[in-house]
Amino acid sequence: MGEQGDTTQADELRNIAGMLESAEACTEPKEVKKQGIMGRLQTLVEELGDEKSSLHQTVKKVKQGVKIAQGIAKRYNDIAQWVGLPQVPSPLLKI
Repeated sequence: MGEQGDTTQADELRNIAGMLESAEACTEPKEVKKQGIMGRLQTLVEELGDEKSSLHQTVKKVKQGVKIAQGIAKRYNDIAQWVGLPQVPSPLLKI
């Protein structure tokens, strides 16, 4: 993957962080659903878990990348549980 791909993946991770912050700032589950945050987060978490995705490959190469991905997935799970959406299985998070 070239520098352009790495930049795109870094931007994607920044987007994830921003979306998580937005979702965590919500006070009602329906706010999260109304903003459409969880659908995008769910897609990104699935990409992180897909060994063939470029996002997964990038995170795998980054120092502490797996821990970062697990942290993202855990934060996603906290919100997903609150709004009644599917979660990343705990064994994948090594919790």
